[in-house]
Amino acid sequence: MEEKVLIKSYSSKKTKRFFIGFIIGLFAMSLIFLILGIELGKYDWAWFHRDYGYSGQYLCEFCRESGYEDEIISHILSNHRNEIQVFDYVSFGLVFFILHWVFFLGGGIAYLIYFSLSRCNIVVTDKNITGKTFGGKKVVLPIHMISAYSISKFFSVIAVTTASGLIKFHCIGNYKEIADVLQQLLNERQERTETQENAISKQSSSKNLDDLMKLKNLLDNDIITQEEFNAKKKELLGL
Repeated sequence: MEEKVLIKSYSSKKTKRFFIGFIIGLFAMSLIFLILGIELGKYDWAWFHRDYGYSGQYLCEFCRESGYEDEIISHILSNHRNEIQVFDYVSFGLVFFILHWVFFLGGGIAYLIYFSLSRCNIVVTDKNITGKTFGGKKVVLPIHMISAYSISKFFSVIAVTTASGLIKFHCIGNYKEIADVLQQLLNERQERTETQENAISKQSSSKNLDDLMKLKNLLDNDIITQEEFNAKKKELLGL
C-alpha cells in the first residue's frame, strides 16, 4: 500500500529573520571596528612616532634615517624594548583590529549555523517520518518506533523520541501543526493496540471456558479426580 503524505514542513520565517538580523549586525560591527582600527591606527602611529621616534630619546642612526614605519617600530621593539619598559603605550588601533576579526569570525560562524538550520525539514506520512536534521543528516523513522514528541518555540523545534534516541528538527515553521498530526497518529495507534488486546483477551476467555467445560465433563465421567479438576481450573483462570 502506497504511503499517504499527511503534512510537510516549511522553514520558520521568524527564525530566519532572527539569524539574518543577527548576522548582519555582527558583520556591521566588524566593519565599524575595521574603520575605527584604521583611523586610530594612524593616530597611534603619529603619537608613537612623535614620542619615541623623534623626541631625542633614541638617537641611533636607524631611528633617525629609516623612513618606513613598520621598520622603525620593529627596530624600537627589538633594540630599545627595555628603554621604553616593554612597549609602554597601548595601540587602540590594534585593539579595534582584534575586535573586527572577532565579530567577523562570529558572523561567519552564525551564518554556518543558520545555513545548517535552514536545511532542516520533516515529512509525516501514515507510515514514516522522513526529513533532515541539523547538518543535513537524513533520517527515516517508522511511526511504530515513535514513543513521544515535544516542541520548542525557541528556534521552532520539534523533537521526536524513538527507541534509538531523541531526533530534533529545527527551524520548522509549522511545528505545531506537525505536532497535532503526530498526536493523532499516536492516538490511533493506541486505539488499535487496545482493540487488539481486547480481542486477544476475549479469545483467551472463550478458550478457557471451553477447556473448563471439557474438564467438567471428564470429572463427571470419573476420568479425573476432584483435586485434579480444581488444580487445572486454577491454572486456566490464573488463580
